[in-house]
Amino acid sequence: MYDIMPAMKKQAYLNIAIVPNIAGASGRDHLSGVLKYINTGKRWNPQIMNTPDDLLLVCGERCPPDGIITITPPGALERLMAFRIPVVVTDYPPVWKRKPPPHVSFVQLDDEAIGVAAARHLLSRAAFNSFVMVIDEPALLYTRERERGFRKELTAHGHFVKTFIIDENPVNSRAYEAFLRTFERLPRPIAVLAARDRAALSVFDACRRLKFDIPRQVAVLGIDNDELICSSMSPSMTSILPDHIGIGFRAAQELERLLHGKQNSNIVLAASVKDLVLRDSTRIVPPAGRLVQTALSFIEANSAKNLRVNDVARHLGVSRRLVDLRFRQIQHATILETISRARVRLVKKRLQISSEPLSKIAADCGFRSIAALSRFFSREVGMTMTRWRAQRRTSQA
Repeated sequence: MYDIMPAMKKQAYLNIAIVPNIAGASGRDHLSGVLKYINTGKRWNPQIMNTPDDLLLVCGERCPPDGIITITPPGALERLMAFRIPVVVTDYPPVWKRKPPPHVSFVQLDDEAIGVAAARHLLSRAAFNSFVMVIDEPALLYTRERERGFRKELTAHGHFVKTFIIDENPVNSRAYEAFLRTFERLPRPIAVLAARDRAALSVFDACRRLKFDIPRQVAVLGIDNDELICSSMSPSMTSILPDHIGIGFRAAQELERLLHGKQNSNIVLAASVKDLVLRDSTRIVPPAGRLVQTALSFIEANSAKNLRVNDVARHLGVSRRLVDLRFRQIQHATILETISRARVRLVKKRLQISSEPLSKIAADCGFRSIAALSRFFSREVGMTMTRWRAQRRTSQA
């Protein structure tokens, strides 16, 4: 067991190096939590470092710090361990090729639980037809854990989640252009979770380009509650506030354990969601919006039938004129156009995933004949079904 008690007895104050990522709100909250712990009467002298490289330089000097709290890349962590200084990392532990060193502990959020909380919030806001997860830094393990929780909860409720990986700087990137094309075709209304607040920037930009209304057609939820980002968006963005201050406080507690020669730990903060800050991006839409959402769900569920506009109005219990007006106001499309798009999606799906004859697809999708389906598909898509199917198979080959 690593014992530094003699060092603690020799000096009145211990020098504690802290390397927070103060560029983001979460890093500043981590630092706040550490300082909050020090202010409980600890005889610690905090030394705030800008980067892991600065920390490594200080550790190699004649008077290195007595303890360290840091967010450290795996490569830097390997070098840091050689100094035999007690370290608490506020992140996920790497996959060790050997037994973890006794003087290094890890403290992290329960990011899967944060993803679950996000899914529950969105499910409480409206009846969405599509659910999307947007990740800007897939190398960060916590973004994948949040996706895992989000997908797990929605799958339990019978929903499918589409995940997009979009670079932090998406301008002109292929991934972003592919996201735009797919996002445009998703059945609305759409619920989107950004793995962290900055990942939502791409979603807001996409909605502006596609003229999708937030929150009527797309609800957007972020994570981290970075005030600078959330309040600057138009409309302002709802965001989950993880307990980053609690992580900093708990990391400082753990460092004190290590300083007293205790065995290292891997700690997951049990109550990781501190708050959910409601703003306009997930605002519950008024009755007119709920009317359209009900209609969209009905259209999607019955797209294999020869659905008429009057069928939709009858299902809603309102006049055709009213429902058409609401569709134009909220969806910027007529009911007939919406029905046609739903039927096109259904036919395309059948063409793509099966080799069934066109006669069977026509019958299953509510068309009286192959000729009727062919005329409809050519008019809506601009090419024949045979050509479209061949193009899709070529692109997937």
